[in-house]
Amino acid sequence: MKTLKLSALVMAVVFLMPLLLSCSKGKTTDDLVKENDPWYISYRFELDPDVSATEMVSGNAVCYNKGSVYHLYVLTDISDYDDYRRAMLDTYDLEGNLVNRIKLSNPGDYPIISIDAIRAGQDANTAEAAVSLYSADGFRNALVNIDLTSGEVSNVRRLTNEPGKDLMISDDDITGYGVTDVYFAGEYVIPIILTESGSSEVEVHAYVFKGSKFINELDLSGMKSVYDVDGFTCDPVNNVIYTVGHTMTEGAIVLGFDAGTGKRIKTVKYGDDSGVSLAEYKTVDSGELCRLDKFGNITAFDLEDQEVRTLIDSDWYTPYFSDLSKTDVQLVSCDSNTAVICSSEATEYSVFDTDYDSTVTVLMKAAKNPNAGKKVIELAAPAGKAISEYLSNAIYEFNRTNNEYLVRIWSKYKTGIKAGKSISMTEADDEKLLAMIQELNGSEAPDLAIGIQKRSAMRDDVFDDLTGYLDNDVMDKQFRNIIEASKTGDKMYFLPVTLEIEGLVINRELVKDGACGITFEDFDDLIGQKLGGFSPYDYPFSKYCSKNGFILSCIDIRSATEGGKADFGTDQFRAAFKYAAEHFNESGYADPAFFDWDEEQNRPRTECRYDRISSYLDFVYACNFDKGSYTIIGTPSLDASGPRFRALETISVPASSDMKDGARLFINFLFSGAGFGGSSNEFQDIVTNKVIMERNLSIISEKNNISVDAGQTMSVFAPGLDDVFEVYGNKYSTKDMEEQLMKSLSAISTYYYDDPVITAILTEDLEPCYAGDRTLDDAIKILNERTDKYINEI
Repeated sequence: MKTLKLSALVMAVVFLMPLLLSCSKGKTTDDLVKENDPWYISYRFELDPDVSATEMVSGNAVCYNKGSVYHLYVLTDISDYDDYRRAMLDTYDLEGNLVNRIKLSNPGDYPIISIDAIRAGQDANTAEAAVSLYSADGFRNALVNIDLTSGEVSNVRRLTNEPGKDLMISDDDITGYGVTDVYFAGEYVIPIILTESGSSEVEVHAYVFKGSKFINELDLSGMKSVYDVDGFTCDPVNNVIYTVGHTMTEGAIVLGFDAGTGKRIKTVKYGDDSGVSLAEYKTVDSGELCRLDKFGNITAFDLEDQEVRTLIDSDWYTPYFSDLSKTDVQLVSCDSNTAVICSSEATEYSVFDTDYDSTVTVLMKAAKNPNAGKKVIELAAPAGKAISEYLSNAIYEFNRTNNEYLVRIWSKYKTGIKAGKSISMTEADDEKLLAMIQELNGSEAPDLAIGIQKRSAMRDDVFDDLTGYLDNDVMDKQFRNIIEASKTGDKMYFLPVTLEIEGLVINRELVKDGACGITFEDFDDLIGQKLGGFSPYDYPFSKYCSKNGFILSCIDIRSATEGGKADFGTDQFRAAFKYAAEHFNESGYADPAFFDWDEEQNRPRTECRYDRISSYLDFVYACNFDKGSYTIIGTPSLDASGPRFRALETISVPASSDMKDGARLFINFLFSGAGFGGSSNEFQDIVTNKVIMERNLSIISEKNNISVDAGQTMSVFAPGLDDVFEVYGNKYSTKDMEEQLMKSLSAISTYYYDDPVITAILTEDLEPCYAGDRTLDDAIKILNERTDKYINEI
């Protein structure tokens, strides 16, 4: 593994400072929203397909045409073999009202089994779609025209790379697969086939069509590590097709292909691309190449002038930030007057709810700015991290209801990474975060900062002490133990917004009276005597069944680096290493996406499981059965200490802020739960507000149990589904589960922070120990030296 260049982190701060300071304007106390500032009215609504209890959505797409939003989807009813499939078309107005629902016709004798992609047609109320069709001799992929008024489907143009043969791969060496996704890229149509080898290695195959005419297959030879792609973009001037490929070994990479030949002409690590990366842009219905980032900015790239221009700035509306970090984010349509964004992500209630959680945001330009005169609260957010739904909702509702202030992204760091699935760039993200920290105490400081927990920022000249910031009535609603545990010394430099609990989810009958943790010896006895010899780290789709996974769950990086000097040579560290070396085979992380299903199905589920719990459903799934009573205890330790928590998201007030009254007002709004207080909607985050959490758990339980009921109904018609539910941990939520999680939140008192750079250093330096090439004492010495250098230089 490549050694981290720690000095580069520091040098990045040094060199970035003059540039960042020279290209920004001063922030003044009378920074107000101007009357002539552009503004877009936003309507946000969830798509609500017509789904019965025994139906599954097998393919859906959204398009916009002439003032209406169209949702097309296919439903498969596994309980009715006579009439088990229907394709539907729902029409919404721009405010989210459902105005029409009709069935799509089947073209000829070919039922539609999936709608894979769609784009608005040239004529009003028409669309072109890529669909999968069923025929007696197999599945067929085709382009069709759809009348969005009548639902008539016509003009079937089959997609095939060989005359008369369906688009699929099947031979003796590779498991056969059909088309999994289809993308439009300018004038091209690009179907994707994912294949899997015997070693569970996923391989991408991409085929280029112009209309229905096959052009070529994109050259991904020698790129077996590419297991997924983020759509495609076409540069029509140079006839180049771009995409972002995701790999197991190199992270995200930008790939470019000659559209005419399919030859790969560009391969560069994501983030290293100089200038504008067209892989981040997508062709919208106007024909422009547009980019949507995670802060809500929409820009267009002019191919002739080779310049980027702003279509809609995130200052001109209030983005619902968590929507922009969902797995699938599509800028459906955009021009200077209207934009339509669709964000989708699999819900967590059932393995079948994968297409239900789709949200549409419509932006329409207003004649005047209704926020004129409001004071601006600037929010600093790390560009590479998602903003939680809980915080997103608070910002959205605060801006909608408060008459004095408006929360915006900090003007100095307002360009985010592209919207959609996360792309991890540990070193680059850390460099940007360090640069941001350096500017939090300047004259142009923001008024709020989220996601900053680095030790170097925990100082009076960077952040205010937030002790007493919460009003008494708001503080009374919080888990005080969590708030107090988040202090650095006696100072509250941040408040935790969303949490992750780390520990062992265990049947209470296996816990000694009054115990909140377990020793290494008792842990070993528990496995041998109560768990049938199976480790709590070994269960279906576990990411933690490894030496590194175990060690990191047992050691405290925060304590090891406090005081400005690293000390990993503790008895706890040595005990964790010794146990890991003796009981685990693999050393590093394994991605569950590449696990073999048969192997996972045979892995054990026992009455004790190590997990990191960031939502109530994580806890439900970690419990072995819905009939038992489960609690959370600490991971193995010398003193049997209790579980701990991470602050996944934090909020702070920079000491140099000139809008502290507004910052305090917003923080109280956030922690009061006002955004969700009167709502019947749930959210998946764990937060510190007891009242909101109790209400939220009740709503989640009800929705989860409805989904479990539906799953059990389906299992009658589809044998084997019960095994699927068991592997994923789907089960009924009980009142006892709700109460036990609330009790754990009321008792937990250990805050933990794992700096990603230090974590990377640790895993690098321990690897030679596992191989016997380095002693543990030598590894600890090197680890302390490298960590000292890192924490003191920053």
